Amino acid sequence: NRMFHRHIYILFFFTFNYCESFQTGRTFLEVVNFHRKNFERSRSLLMDSAVEERRIADRLKRRNEMPLSQRWYKARQQHISKSQKKALRELWPIYGIDLKFNKTIDIHLNDFFNKRNTSTYIVLDIGFGNGESTCGMAGMSTNTDKLFIGCEIYRAGLANALLTITAPLAHHHNETEHCISAAAIDNIRLIRADVTILFESHLSENSLNEICVFFPDPWPNSERDLQRRVIRLHMLDLFAKTLKPSGLLRIATDAEEYAQHVKSTVLLWNENQHLSLQTTNRDGNESVTCQQWQLVNELNHPAGLNGPSYRPVTHYERKAAEAGRPVVDLEYRLTES
Repeated sequence: NRMFHRHIYILFFFTFNYCESFQTGRTFLEVVNFHRKNFERSRSLLMDSAVEERRIADRLKRRNEMPLSQRWYKARQQHISKSQKKALRELWPIYGIDLKFNKTIDIHLNDFFNKRNTSTYIVLDIGFGNGESTCGMAGMSTNTDKLFIGCEIYRAGLANALLTITAPLAHHHNETEHCISAAAIDNIRLIRADVTILFESHLSENSLNEICVFFPDPWPNSERDLQRRVIRLHMLDLFAKTLKPSGLLRIATDAEEYAQHVKSTVLLWNENQHLSLQTTNRDGNESVTCQQWQLVNELNHPAGLNGPSYRPVTHYERKAAEAGRPVVDLEYRLTES
């Protein structure tokens, strides 16, 4: 059938052109070339419009896709140097924690920290950038049993953190202000993952003592970007599930609007927990406890000066100091009532 239709089309094309050449007085080849050029011009216009429609559709798809999807991260990976590639290749098997699909990790296992004490204090540093915050906290800590896990999605940041961990002094690439002792080095591990996937699929309940979110991206551009912020209702649910009782959530930012967003989001989360508890009590189950984020410390200070003692000054804070922006440190404790 397809060959038959093709032959019919060819016969019609030549018949039409022959008749037109007879009527206009032009040669047959002139008429054929004229229609062929018109056909190619029309086809190119149609193809251009189709390409533009696909571009618009792809742009809308990217705009409406899940916040911070893997495609979004892949498009924003920075170029890494040869030394950074070497660090990832040689040091990641020592200090990196590999995640398996939909598998929960036990961060107390011997493979990770050479410890099996389930009562060990564990700190998770979310989005550590170049590793200054994670390595700095480990270097500042006087408790050798305190374990620090850094979570970052970008290869360049992970490579710089590995170089800092293994450097005998503060590495010149990221200018960490605190030297790291051998004991502190053994207490640091790194994870490459989207933090939402990490909490949803890989961390067990009541496994962390402290969560740190220092200078996250404030995403100030549009209402759409609110769902890309680390501190949002869904993430607070995951934090509450993963933290141990009386666990800490520490946040630092140089964006005043983001600090207000954190406070309002936490208040809304607490109100939702109260409403949920009231509904549960009406159903006759009075044994359910209500979790709440209690603000235990709020510190407003100039960037780089008079900051809290539990975290180092990173290059993000130095940039805020250069711009003259103050820093807000918030500390929340997860309580049950």
